[in-house]
Amino acid sequence: MKVSVCIPATRADGLGQAIRSVCVQTWGEWEAVVLGQGDAAAEAAMRAAMSVAAAGDARVRYVHLAGRGLSRARNAALQEARGEVVAFLDDDCEADPAWLETIVSAFTADPTLGVVGGAVTPKGPVGPLSSCPTLTPAEAVYDPAETPQQAPDGWDWIGANFAIRAVVADRTGAWDVHLGAGAEFPAGEDTDYKLRLESLGVRMLSTPRSLVLHSSGTRSGRAALRSQRNYALGNGALAAKQTLAGDPRGRIWLRQTRRGCLTGWVTGRRPHRFPSDLRRGFWFEVGYRRCLRQFKVDEAGLLRRSGELGQAATGPGRVEGGVSRVPPRPETGRGALRGALAWRLSANVRGDRPLLVPVAGGAAGLVNARGRQRLVSLLDPAAVQPGRRGLRAWLERRQARRSALLLVPDRATGIRFAGRWKLDLVRIRAVPDLGDPPGDLIRRCLAEASVRGRRAKPWHAV
Repeated sequence: MKVSVCIPATRADGLGQAIRSVCVQTWGEWEAVVLGQGDAAAEAAMRAAMSVAAAGDARVRYVHLAGRGLSRARNAALQEARGEVVAFLDDDCEADPAWLETIVSAFTADPTLGVVGGAVTPKGPVGPLSSCPTLTPAEAVYDPAETPQQAPDGWDWIGANFAIRAVVADRTGAWDVHLGAGAEFPAGEDTDYKLRLESLGVRMLSTPRSLVLHSSGTRSGRAALRSQRNYALGNGALAAKQTLAGDPRGRIWLRQTRRGCLTGWVTGRRPHRFPSDLRRGFWFEVGYRRCLRQFKVDEAGLLRRSGELGQAATGPGRVEGGVSRVPPRPETGRGALRGALAWRLSANVRGDRPLLVPVAGGAAGLVNARGRQRLVSLLDPAAVQPGRRGLRAWLERRQARRSALLLVPDRATGIRFAGRWKLDLVRIRAVPDLGDPPGDLIRRCLAEASVRGRRAKPWHAV
């Protein structure tokens, strides 16, 4: 099994250590691709550092990118990689000599695994006024198909140390270039990618045996404050992205962050952390509001500025310059549904897209009033109230719509979605009695529905 080790790089000082740690791996079937970013001077320094560290090893090669951003580099890495497995390592990290062997052994032992993530630990001591991104996960497998939205205790991984099968990466799509270091929202890109893998049902293993040392990742003073700001800004934008995609957990994450930043210093008995928590909450809120105001989510699940959605695309799935370009969604109108859980869905205006209708209280519960009115109007256009301003025009623009999706929450939790039921309106148009109570209407519709899939719940938010 060949492994492509991809190292996004913007600095030459720690790059040599990262490359040397790959060259001494106990697993010999690998290639290393260094994705450099920066000006001509930075490129020359990184090429020189790579040349010295590789010591003539032909398996190490350098690719320089014109753009900036960690997510852009990872997208380019997926295009450059030639191995069955793509492993990612940051330029300020050093891999344990058995790192690749541990990854390959995990994939070989369980062919159903799509991702293997490991531990990231500081190389030296971290002072009380310093910070260093670290993670020591539990030995656990998360299978979203078996336990949807419920990862095992201690399971997690971060972008500085994980490996993914190339076929799974192709199915997942590009990294979001508006998230991650070097982007407008300089964090949250790996969590966003995990959420997308989770929604696809990809089995993921976390293991502390796959070890990477954060050799130069400790930040102190202003650098530590800047790191806190970046993480809060990026995570706030990620929460807003969930909200823009119609996911209620974005607002849940926002509320929990507000509460934690305002009261965590009391409940955790750490009064000295109050200024830091307050600052973190402020930048989280800034990231959330900025993303909500300036961006939308396209059909590939990636952030796009509001103006970009109307621009021409290069074709479905095509990648240019490390950025995935997908056909944009036309923006000719807007609609919204307020569900029983007090969350907002953006109604797609395209006639060939299904309508999303939230249902409260489980499969046999009551559909909220506005959602039921729109569902009834699709089943029987004559039932639309003439005096309802805009509703007639809304219906006329959607006559080509032939299906609807019911988002049905789990009755036990009231938050997690148990499934998405696709309704064929052509088949059920004559089935329900429109005079029935909402619960009966939904029950009859579900009799003709088929399970479409499952919605993911972010383990970090709820």
